[in-house]
Amino acid sequence: MRIGIRSGLWALLFCGALARAGDEVVVPFLGNTKCPVSGEDKHDLGSFIAVEGQKVYFCCNDCKPEGEKDPKGTLAKAYPAESVKDLKNEKCPVSGKPATADATVVFQGHKVRFCCMKCPKKFSEKPVGTIVKLLHPECTDVGNEKCPVTGEPARDDVVVIWQKKIIHLANPGCVGKFKTDPAKYAVDKK
Repeated sequence: MRIGIRSGLWALLFCGALARAGDEVVVPFLGNTKCPVSGEDKHDLGSFIAVEGQKVYFCCNDCKPEGEKDPKGTLAKAYPAESVKDLKNEKCPVSGKPATADATVVFQGHKVRFCCMKCPKKFSEKPVGTIVKLLHPECTDVGNEKCPVTGEPARDDVVVIWQKKIIHLANPGCVGKFKTDPAKYAVDKK
């Protein structure tokens, strides 16, 4: 009888761990983790420059001025060609039509395929959200336009994933608040 009780307790604990794992808040990060100036394997979300619509992150604000001297060179160093992750998406994330290797864009180290070269313009409006959807096809982007934490306009580049839902937030500071009580801030639609 004790063996049965112990097995039952272990099963309950295991199932509880699985339930909690599904409730975990995931914060996707598509930026460079290695500082292009110092070479350190860390980044500061508040220390970055925007180059051609892409963010390059630095380990600290001291490195940022050096990176600003040659923005394109800094971008290339942050996302080297040999480290680009080819998402190998079979469908165009804009049109839903078959994607081709002839129509591609690399954004922050991620290669995305399109059906034609007209679609990247639409992609450029919401590149981070689009890539997060490609990386997490099991998730649904709820497409919220307002941040559930602040009520301010939500951004494409600040997202969390909770219970297989991609939720957009207003700024990086909202992530911590969302993580403290995701059920309070979760949204299901726009």
